[in-house]
Amino acid sequence: MVAAKGDEILSRQWEFPGGVPSTSNRQYPEVRYPDVGSYDVTLTIKTVGGDSKTKTIENMVTASYEYCYPSLRRGGYFNITHVELNTIDHNPYPDNIYDYFDRIETDLKPGGTYPISLTVFKGGGRERDVNRVRVWADWNYNGRFDRDELLLSEAVNTEDYDEKGNHVINGEIKVPLNAAAQRKVRLRVMGHFMRGTEGDHPCDRIDSGNSMDYGLNILEADDYPLTVDFSGGPLEMWQQREMKFYPVNGNFREECHQLLTGNPRKFVTLMLEVMMSHLP
Repeated sequence: MVAAKGDEILSRQWEFPGGVPSTSNRQYPEVRYPDVGSYDVTLTIKTVGGDSKTKTIENMVTASYEYCYPSLRRGGYFNITHVELNTIDHNPYPDNIYDYFDRIETDLKPGGTYPISLTVFKGGGRERDVNRVRVWADWNYNGRFDRDELLLSEAVNTEDYDEKGNHVINGEIKVPLNAAAQRKVRLRVMGHFMRGTEGDHPCDRIDSGNSMDYGLNILEADDYPLTVDFSGGPLEMWQQREMKFYPVNGNFREECHQLLTGNPRKFVTLMLEVMMSHLP
């Protein structure tokens, strides 16, 4: 905003809901947001001539986490050459650290299980080299990859490669019931030469390899079937549809805790449905 011709700005008053500080009268304020999200900004100016103007821009600021990244010592050897997960079908570049989070993404449903396929290439490594692939996801959307968010870890030995030096790793990723719904969480896929403990942490320095970040859009809880270990087996329920039981090993206490913390209303509804289904 500007003052009218012949007038000049006497004061500025900024409002930053959710920010620290939440207000400021500086021309160029610096504000920190403790929590991720989108925030409105309001500016009120007063002029020497007595004029006053206020303007609010909705969702002007988007605050996001700053993730740590691994670093690479050298290249030309082991690399991940292909990543498949749901609709992600990608051939990443080798020998570096890449952030595809804002460009390559897919939608996942909490409680769902998705196959993941990773193709690796031996490169110019030695016959006795042992390499490794690891995958993490920030399910709880806290800006880091916690210890229990390691989804896959597999070593690759010389005898695993085919005659062209390739090897395919197939696995499954199960999305927790309490994954951050309606959030875009970060998936990290790392391949590296195994040297000591390097690569144990998703932000380590690695010796030869590549690391890629992708986006996982976690869908809203009411859009998918939930599974819970109840009364001898998981219960899978669709809205306004028949409930079915399947004999699967599980942990009743853990699954109920996930439902309670992730979607308590759904948990109560689920328990009522179960009780009603057992009435004569």
